[in-house]
Amino acid sequence: MRRNTQHKRVIISLLLLNIIFPSLLIAQATAADIPFQEISLNDALTEALKFNPQAGAAAMRLRQAEAGVRAAKSSLLPDLVTIGDYTRNEEPVLVYPMHGTPTPADPLEFEKSIYSGIIRLDVPILDLSGLSGIGAARRTVDAQRARNTVIQQGIIAGVIEIFIQMGQISDNLTLIDSHIKALERRETELKTLAQEGRVSPAHVAEAGASLNSTISDRLELLHRKKELGYRLGGLLGRKQPVYPRKHTFSLSAISGKDLTDEPFPAGPKTLAAEAGYAAAQAGKDAAQFSFAPRVDGFASQSLRSGPEIDFSSEWSLGLTVTLPIFTGGERLARLGAAEASAEAARHERDSAFINDRSEASILRSRWENTAVRRTYLSDAVQNQLLSVTATESRYKEGRSSLSDLLTEETTLLELRMRERSLLYEQLLSYTAYYQIAGKLSPSFVRTFIEE
Repeated sequence: MRRNTQHKRVIISLLLLNIIFPSLLIAQATAADIPFQEISLNDALTEALKFNPQAGAAAMRLRQAEAGVRAAKSSLLPDLVTIGDYTRNEEPVLVYPMHGTPTPADPLEFEKSIYSGIIRLDVPILDLSGLSGIGAARRTVDAQRARNTVIQQGIIAGVIEIFIQMGQISDNLTLIDSHIKALERRETELKTLAQEGRVSPAHVAEAGASLNSTISDRLELLHRKKELGYRLGGLLGRKQPVYPRKHTFSLSAISGKDLTDEPFPAGPKTLAAEAGYAAAQAGKDAAQFSFAPRVDGFASQSLRSGPEIDFSSEWSLGLTVTLPIFTGGERLARLGAAEASAEAARHERDSAFINDRSEASILRSRWENTAVRRTYLSDAVQNQLLSVTATESRYKEGRSSLSDLLTEETTLLELRMRERSLLYEQLLSYTAYYQIAGKLSPSFVRTFIEE
């Protein structure tokens, strides 16, 4: 008798645990599902392109490159400078060392304090290195513009991918929540039957285990949902998470024909690498022209005075020819560095070209493979649904076990989640392909968002 009493206490404890524990988990899941500040996809794209830190840094690097062009051009413009100085000598020196012959009326003057000034105009006449420098600076601007396009495409792709992942998580949550409700109903029914002695406590425990496992999966999805909020906030340039609003995605307006067109267009990464190679080549040319002679014209006016501040002046005009003969190997070192930079840029260009085309081919194959897999999984879902219906009917008739039914229902849930995930995998492949091609824009998302 005592053993029976203890056995009943254990059964009651298990029943209470199965009632309380799932309720706590559901409450925890509900508490964890606290919505962040929501934003639509279009608004997120607009804000990200405007406030993303990488976009801001890229804009400043472009301004820096454009300033480099102005600096290079200024080296070919005339320079007008003035120089003034005051000198205190130990012995008196000649105040006016000008041309002419001293006379009794205009003798030579000597003073210890001398004031002098020069106004000089330098005009470049032949500067091949400076001309090449302008070309290199312009090529650098082109390369930076191309890099900015790569960054812009990456920002747009990042935002779109977050919203696509959010759509997948929302779909999975809908399926899981429906499954949880079904399991809760079944568990409640089994608890009632257990109290009447019509089923064993093991059946209740089995249903509870399946419910708890599904709730655990739901908590994982909620965690991933929170991660997306932080990632989206970072892309928007915010310090707090931003919750991506749920959108309905569809492939009905996408034929996929543009993914199979040949040849693949040169994308922003290839163009950026090509522009970088052109800039490196221009830098190499500028380094080679640094060995060429430089011709400058000049005009200057020299002024000199003693303590009386009575300046006397003279003009001078001339040409200056500068021919570097030996500068300690500086120019040779610069040329070697420029040649190495040009060769490295050539390899980077070839690598970008190969990688873009390889990645495009992979994405094409993934798109086609996923489309076929979706067809088979769609059929598998329908067949599994029939299997669940048949198993549930046999279970009600007592010809099938609860374990079999739970297994069939879990398989159906997994198949549905996999079938929906392939839709989002196709969307991600589609977005990645357009990112490589450099065709992403805020209007791009209209092709697969259902209003």
